[in-house]
Amino acid sequence: HWEKHGTCAATVEPLNSQKKYFGKTLELYEKLDLNSCLLKVGIKPGNTSYQMTAIKEALTSVYGVTPKIQCLSPEEGEEVQTIGQIEFCLTKELTLRNCTDSNDSSYSGQKDLHFRTEELSVCNDTLTYYPAEVQFHK
Repeated sequence: HWEKHGTCAATVEPLNSQKKYFGKTLELYEKLDLNSCLLKVGIKPGNTSYQMTAIKEALTSVYGVTPKIQCLSPEEGEEVQTIGQIEFCLTKELTLRNCTDSNDSSYSGQKDLHFRTEELSVCNDTLTYYPAEVQFHK
């Protein structure tokens, strides 16, 4: 991940070494605590599916910003999409910002299924499965 994302992040002083970069990533992981925050508003990872609008509203209410959510399309004959990646976007000062704003900086939460990026697309406002064991990376 350092070669892919870290070399760009190195232009920002708090991220300008591998040690700082991964240290800040762990700090953000603990600060965002996605599963715990969503549990507080009734969104539970596992076998339950939710309307995507409810997940978006919950994330916005908890974090105060609009994240970018990408899904894996339903299997043929099924109706429920699966969240594959949730991105929280950051300013150069490393504060959360809306992902709808134009800037490429983001911090991703990706389900531990190793989806290829090309398999993911913007989620539809339909029934959505929120898988357990979300991992964060960047």
